[in-house]
Amino acid sequence: MIKRLDQPGVLVQGTKVRALLKVLAPHATIPTHTHPNHHVIVTALKGDVVLETPDEHLALAPGELAWLDEITPLALRAGAAGATFTVTLARQPKTATAST
Repeated sequence: MIKRLDQPGVLVQGTKVRALLKVLAPHATIPTHTHPNHHVIVTALKGDVVLETPDEHLALAPGELAWLDEITPLALRAGAAGATFTVTLARQPKTATAST
């Protein structure tokens, strides 16, 4: 079976991977947040999306991808034409904490 995926929301949900389709109106934002224990891959599909961390900004044009670790706070902002992009979350093993 083949299905066209064109509606915003969850595309794939598994135990270790989740993929989402996101659509933002022109200049809309997703506030700063983190994805603990997940690596994040953002893929721009239409328009421009800007990834903003406390230390840097990265603008993605259609076809470009970005990777983010599990601890860096991230905000996303659409450009003047809005943005359509995917977010893929890959679960990472929890880091063992040292006991005293």
